[in-house]
Amino acid sequence: MVKHHLALAIMFGLGISGANAGDFTFSPTIDSGISATRVKSENDVLKRQDIVTLNELDMDVDYDASVFKSKLNLNAFDIRYSDFSEGDGSFFTYDWVNTLSLLNDNWISEAYYESDYEILNTVRGTFNDFMYEAGEVHDIERYGARTSYDLPEVSRVQGNVNASFTGNKVTSNQNKSLNRQRQFKVDFGLGQTSSRDPLQWSLSGYGGRTENRFDKVYEFRGGNALIRIPLTDLFKVVALGDYSHHVNPATDSFGEQEDAIEYATYGLGLAYYDRDRDNLVQLSVSRDKEAEKFFPGADFRWNLGYDHYVKGSFTRRFYGDSGSFKYYYGSERNRIELHYDEELDLRYTLEPTLINEGLFVCQDGIEAFDDSLCWQPDELNYELQPGESLYPKFRMDYPLVERLALSRSLGFNWFYNGDIFTTKFQLFKNLMEEIGSHYEQDSDNVDLFLSHRLNSTNSLDYEFKYRKMVLNPIGTTTHDNLYKVTYKHELNSRAQWSFAVQHVRKDSDDRSVNFDETRVTLSYEHHFGKRNKRVRELF
Repeated sequence: MVKHHLALAIMFGLGISGANAGDFTFSPTIDSGISATRVKSENDVLKRQDIVTLNELDMDVDYDASVFKSKLNLNAFDIRYSDFSEGDGSFFTYDWVNTLSLLNDNWISEAYYESDYEILNTVRGTFNDFMYEAGEVHDIERYGARTSYDLPEVSRVQGNVNASFTGNKVTSNQNKSLNRQRQFKVDFGLGQTSSRDPLQWSLSGYGGRTENRFDKVYEFRGGNALIRIPLTDLFKVVALGDYSHHVNPATDSFGEQEDAIEYATYGLGLAYYDRDRDNLVQLSVSRDKEAEKFFPGADFRWNLGYDHYVKGSFTRRFYGDSGSFKYYYGSERNRIELHYDEELDLRYTLEPTLINEGLFVCQDGIEAFDDSLCWQPDELNYELQPGESLYPKFRMDYPLVERLALSRSLGFNWFYNGDIFTTKFQLFKNLMEEIGSHYEQDSDNVDLFLSHRLNSTNSLDYEFKYRKMVLNPIGTTTHDNLYKVTYKHELNSRAQWSFAVQHVRKDSDDRSVNFDETRVTLSYEHHFGKRNKRVRELF
């Protein structure tokens, strides 16, 4: 599906490639598999055993020149069922990214276009794929262009300017537009070149505009400033400020202008800075201009060694606390991260609103409101005539509503990369609640992936995923589990076959979505071409 937005990438790509002698590389891959599946839903509403064949062609086309790079990915996917023929389908997706680098890579521009598909309203939820899904497949387009310029490092000042245009569109199988959004944004940053300079300062700003399919628009702008003036070798006086402005210039259904949300703070503080170890502890007191209240703030960064540090911050945003903390340790084989983030942010959402436009006089027998058969009387004491009846008229509007959302996240990550074992373990919790409403989304997640190299050609992969989701005020709790074991045998650097066993289960208070599936899959993968970039090095 080629739309006019694709011209962003075509003009940018073909126009530059003609002026630069470059190198083309083709990297095609074929992945074919056959699966035996057993599916069962709550109360045996859905109970099926089936044989499924999947074939996929995935190819990268890379163009590499001195100042220009282009990458085109083409993917064709086909799925066939032995019994459930209604699920048969073929999908084709592609994405194209073009990058231009000028002035010693100080000026980088990019244009991209992507055509993909996704499943909406699926009962599988967390760990979904294209087998036995209840949701419908929808097309999605993403497109955009970005440009970024960094000041040359010829002075004690560093800075950058960025501008971007991005968009996306979701359509149904009937080519009906379900969602569309476009955004324009410009931002900049300035500051001293080295954080070890005696005088430290930074200045940044941003502005933009977002539009959606209902022609609802909102504009935003803001910025912040910071300066640290030395008192002694270790202590500095700090002055800081922050400003943001959000407004919806579009009018709602009653013709009333939306009020702007404006937020500004300014403050003073004291910072301890160790130039030799690049350690910082900063305490500040700021004043909320709107609420006319003072609140504390803090920033710290403490290096415990090479690739080993802690850092964090605490401030206030939109009249609520915001903070973050991160512990990081890295070595040749291990990487450990512990982080906590809490932020109050402004979000714009479409809120369906039913509007009563009043009582109308209509002809008897109509099943739905019809402008040609109904009219609104001029007088409130209108007397109905024979064959007439009163009929209320309603319409649905979608005003753009500002919502303050408090997001909290706590996570632990461990990555290990060894010769025999490779491990990725993630444990995280997310909580999002909308201020002023009762909506709350709470999730606990566990992700574990372990790859075990048995010998030079054989390996085992173990995968486990778990998520607990609680939605309030509905009070629905859902548990999702995935278990998977995969055996891989490398025939050579270009080919391998694998055998996998997978089990997925959903257990929810809403029993209509409960689901479990067991799947056994045998697949073969092959990379073609002498210069295929996906070719693996043998262990």
